[in-house]
Amino acid sequence: MTSRVRRSLAAWCSSRPRSGDWLESPVEVIKAGSRLAFAKALISAGGKPVASSSAVFLVVGAQQD
Repeated sequence: MTSRVRRSLAAWCSSRPRSGDWLESPVEVIKAGSRLAFAKALISAGGKPVASSSAVFLVVGAQQD
């Protein structure tokens, strides 16, 4: 298992979900290197996008299983 520490995070809201809406956020790993990992997500409510985000993670320790 490898540990990751969030290095940066950005989020943009495009609309407002209603109270009680089920939010889904599949995450796509853009690149996972030996030192940094990049990911993005599209947050949706009822199949409609409400926000998006991107993050950079610092890979801090590879552990052997």
